[in-house]
Amino acid sequence: MQKDTIVLFHPLSKDWDNKKARIPYSILFLERNLRDLGFNIVLIDEFVDRDYKPILRKYYNRIFLAGVSTMTGHQLKGAIAFSTLIRTHTDATIVWGGWHPTILPDQTLESDLVDYAVIGQGEEPFRQLILTLINKGDVATVLGIGYKKDGKVIINPRAKYRDAFSFPKIDYTLVDVNKYIGKNSYANRSIRYIASQGCPYKCGFCSLAMIYERRYFHKTIPEIMDELEYFIKVGNIDGVKFDDDNFFVNREFVMELCREMIKRKLNLKWFTQGHASHLLKHFKEEDFAVIRQSGAVMISIGAESGDQVVLDLIAKNNQVEDNIECARIFNKYGIQTFYTVMVCFPINPERDFRATINLLMDAKLYDHRFKALFSFYTPYPGTDLWELALQKGYTPPQSLNEWSVETWKKIQLPWVDPKFRRQAWRFMDFYMPLADPYLHRKARWFMQPPIFLLRILFHRIVIWRFKHKNLNYPIEATVVLYTISFINKILQTRLKLKNSHDQYFD
Repeated sequence: MQKDTIVLFHPLSKDWDNKKARIPYSILFLERNLRDLGFNIVLIDEFVDRDYKPILRKYYNRIFLAGVSTMTGHQLKGAIAFSTLIRTHTDATIVWGGWHPTILPDQTLESDLVDYAVIGQGEEPFRQLILTLINKGDVATVLGIGYKKDGKVIINPRAKYRDAFSFPKIDYTLVDVNKYIGKNSYANRSIRYIASQGCPYKCGFCSLAMIYERRYFHKTIPEIMDELEYFIKVGNIDGVKFDDDNFFVNREFVMELCREMIKRKLNLKWFTQGHASHLLKHFKEEDFAVIRQSGAVMISIGAESGDQVVLDLIAKNNQVEDNIECARIFNKYGIQTFYTVMVCFPINPERDFRATINLLMDAKLYDHRFKALFSFYTPYPGTDLWELALQKGYTPPQSLNEWSVETWKKIQLPWVDPKFRRQAWRFMDFYMPLADPYLHRKARWFMQPPIFLLRILFHRIVIWRFKHKNLNYPIEATVVLYTISFINKILQTRLKLKNSHDQYFD
């Protein structure tokens, strides 16, 4: 039978439940660059196709090549399971691409489940690899490819990064848009969308610079408008999260986009992320009136740390005060502030932890609606802090299986005292929610009375603690949180106070 099929697989991330759906852009990006080659291209997104084995069975004898796009962490589990099926039932070539093969190509290729690795931007190298295999050419000539020869791993030079939006457009009709729409804190039917890619900064913990080479590209305004209007027509969306790496890089682009959204009366509520000092340097304060009018309801800032020493270490190009100034401006124009922070870097983690908690308390006092995503520093190969983490005693995973469980939620680092995780739990699950005097109004009806009672009992205590930066002897938090945990265990429920970080998609 003719080998006329290419299967592109997007593994499920454990963190993406029904409330965190995301269109599988990685495999749609690949498909657009292959559609003229004459293959039958089958897209499998494990988020939608949880049991994809019946789909594969239809094509076992026809699969020429299977491509897998995977990030580090839980997604590797799905990538391994899929590749095992392909290896067991077919003689197809297996190609891995995405963040993990780019970061660790040699270790990835050590697996018997991987024949080739695409390193960096995948569209053009993946296409050239397929053409080379079809024509039985020499893969040594294909840039951005890793492979095995005579028992050795060979990594070809990287291909130069291209404007991702210079390739053919994504075909959204290949997926059911309605399966990727979810409810969140600001919209009933929201979709995640990419308007730009890249970031000019080189933060020490971040892999973006390795992939995008500190370059930035954006779609044209007409293309964005056409796609958003398509989502409104097909999915009846009322909200969008711009999943861009750094949405506010180009002021002219952002302001033109906002004005066009106002002009076309899209009436979409939206959320995105930016860099604090960049916003303060390149945007005028009055710009945020237009940004708000276009539908912006919340902006996330990569605050990272409340310790300036850490910000300098990670080359954040940011001052701690910039984060608070952004919160002031956002609040003035009715935009909710959202910080992402990362604690316990491998230098003086206790000082870093305390300073970051203090930053969050200040922001919450400034605006009771303030939200935050709190995480612990996770070392990644290829980042500037990788060697420092190794020097401080971090032992990285040595295989794909080990990397599949190494996530920011589970990682154990030798310089992180377990007490920090307990303190973070109390702070994020008790103190931050109860610092909001209107928390009970946001809860489901059956939780409103008990949360209102907790507000009466503890809100003033929490505010006092925040004003005095005093979280010593957290008896009230410990009693309440362990009581909730006991109730959940007995009743097999998942009751909790409103976690601040749930505001991404709750």
